[in-house]
Amino acid sequence: MIPFNSGRKRACTAIRRPQDQTKVRVFCKGGPEVVFKYVNKTFDRDGEIMYIKDDDKEKIMREVVS
Repeated sequence: MIPFNSGRKRACTAIRRPQDQTKVRVFCKGGPEVVFKYVNKTFDRDGEIMYIKDDDKEKIMREVVS
């Protein structure tokens, strides 16, 4: 666990997956402009992992966050 820090503007927690102890999920919260730098995958409507492109990130920041 990395607690929130105003300099980093984010906090992170890593948790081992119960179904597969060799895998870890990292949860991060903080300012969207900071956290989004580290995002490269997301889940679709069916829960499948999909890659997110820089163009999509920019669109989300422009249309949703701003």
